[in-house]
Amino acid sequence: MNIRFVALFLLVSQLAFGNITVSDVDSASIPKQIPLKKNKISSCQTWTDKEGKHFIIATETRLITTHTAQNASGQYELIRSEGKFEGSKKVNGKMERGEYVGGRMDTLRPAEAEHRLKGLFVYHYVLNNNTATLVWRNTDHNQMECSYRHLSGEYLSKPLVTDIDKDGQAEVWLVYQFLCRDNATTPANIKIVLKRGTKTHTMEGLRVITVGEKSFGGEIVPDKSWSQVPQEYRDYALQLWNKFKDEK
Repeated sequence: MNIRFVALFLLVSQLAFGNITVSDVDSASIPKQIPLKKNKISSCQTWTDKEGKHFIIATETRLITTHTAQNASGQYELIRSEGKFEGSKKVNGKMERGEYVGGRMDTLRPAEAEHRLKGLFVYHYVLNNNTATLVWRNTDHNQMECSYRHLSGEYLSKPLVTDIDKDGQAEVWLVYQFLCRDNATTPANIKIVLKRGTKTHTMEGLRVITVGEKSFGGEIVPDKSWSQVPQEYRDYALQLWNKFKDEK
């Protein structure tokens, strides 16, 4: 098994997370001031500090099929398309699309494809004086050409809220995976994301999957921004990797 981890994550220590009290919130109790997309709500957590009442809302899309991608564009932030089709015409009584011209075509696939799209979106809002302000959002989705039979995306944990430096301002950790398993030895893609104020720090890699006596995956790589992150955050990131690296 190839385990690779950058040296800046080597030291592990016990961490205290300050006095932030985090509570779970039922989706029906999310304040109406917070605009919600039509995604499935996986979890919602809240805490209060001097800035107001904070809400972390983790959502996921259903498996979006290719023929509904355009119709879903107003409902799912995952779907973005620009430009237009030109030269459409009827053939044997059926309308055939012409050439796609201009802009991006992020989500459009050939009609005969079986590919699906899966998104995991997390939003951080703060409610103050009856007004909800978006602090950040983390919108991620599978970028694999993957048949729907093998595609999945899931959170490995609810968002984790900490105050590692005890300054009274929370940090949020996201741990999730995307998987296109077309054979038994394909590891899941894992991401560990730290939201610290307006800054984002990401680690990305492959979880460990063991088949018989062989193991596959086990690599994770932090982005360059982690070199500027205090050691106590790196310690906690390593703890999360060790907790979630093995597929059960």
